[in-house]
Amino acid sequence: MLFVCLLAGVCTAEILERKVTERVIPADQLRDFRGRCFAATLCKTFAVGEKWSLEPFCGVAECIRAIVKSGPGASKTPILGEKVTDCGPAVDLQKSAGCKLVPKAELEEGAALPAYPDCCPVYDCENPDDVVYVSSPKSTKITKSARVPKEGSEEPRALEE
Repeated sequence: MLFVCLLAGVCTAEILERKVTERVIPADQLRDFRGRCFAATLCKTFAVGEKWSLEPFCGVAECIRAIVKSGPGASKTPILGEKVTDCGPAVDLQKSAGCKLVPKAELEEGAALPAYPDCCPVYDCENPDDVVYVSSPKSTKITKSARVPKEGSEEPRALEE
């Protein structure tokens, strides 16, 4: 249909730009693997600075050190955090007139899902300025990540919000 619109020159729909979302959440840890982030989707631990896929969800995560500056758990002591990067909010197709989800090619049974960001949904909207996004519940805000200092160097720094 988009091809026909391009030939006729009368369509105004356009593919929405992805609104990538990055957030930092407290990392899961296992008692026997302190200092490492536990990825429940893979049942594996990761060192600070390592990244992993969030499959079966569409996103990636990185194990980081973070300082909680406000809200529950606020402290000057760094904690292990998980920096999650994903596709961002979904378009509310019922409230966004003229928006359609562009179908992905169907995968054969047992085929691997595309990696992030190719697994993100793609939307085709007639008027991108009128798009309504599905809202998500609010969560505790954690500051941006602080890189882990090398042994014997300075303490982790608090980052600006």
